[in-house]
Amino acid sequence: MGWTDDFHLDINTQQNYWLCEVGNLSECHAPLASLVEGLRVSGTQTAREMYGAEGWVAHVVTNAWGYSAPGWGPRLGMFVTGGVWIALQLWEHFRFTGDQAFLPR
Repeated sequence: MGWTDDFHLDINTQQNYWLCEVGNLSECHAPLASLVEGLRVSGTQTAREMYGAEGWVAHVVTNAWGYSAPGWGPRLGMFVTGGVWIALQLWEHFRFTGDQAFLPR
């Protein structure tokens, strides 16, 4: 596709998961959890190299391969809270299910 088949870690992705818990479809969070796990790995390198920071970061643009650096410049790319934004959706999964095994170690 012309827009690189990326995911946007903002309302564009989050709204796709809003109904998972209240709709009794908790298992639908599995692909998102897998994506976030991959972002945690690649985002650790991005945080270290771009910001000299510990932890991990994901900007607004990502893809199935865990792209975590800024995308197409300041207007869209410098959204440093993409990882936090999307991790909130996983927190919602835990809040609804209480599944301790779902939490990262």
